Amino acid sequence: MAGFWEFPGGKQEENESLEACLEREIKEELGMEVQAGKHILTIDHDYESQSISLHLFECAEIRGEPRALESPEIKWVRPQELSQYRLPPPDLEILPAILKRATEIAR
Repeated sequence: MAGFWEFPGGKQEENESLEACLEREIKEELGMEVQAGKHILTIDHDYESQSISLHLFECAEIRGEPRALESPEIKWVRPQELSQYRLPPPDLEILPAILKRATEIAR
């Protein structure tokens, strides 16, 4: 979606678990190895021409530094700063869960 910031991720391949999909997509998009952990939330969203499901997971960094391999720019920001970015509607729906989890971890 041109002009929008998005969370990394992509299409799940046939017979691929959600966790394996996330780990593969992070490697392809950011050049990092992560381990998908706890599933936090699923958001189903209907656009005019398609429906999508976004799955939010906690991840642990394994190795690598994030690089913009499939987009012109990447940013790592604090959870409280995410609302300052233009995000697609389903990504906006994930923000409360990210903020809640960040607060839980900070305690």
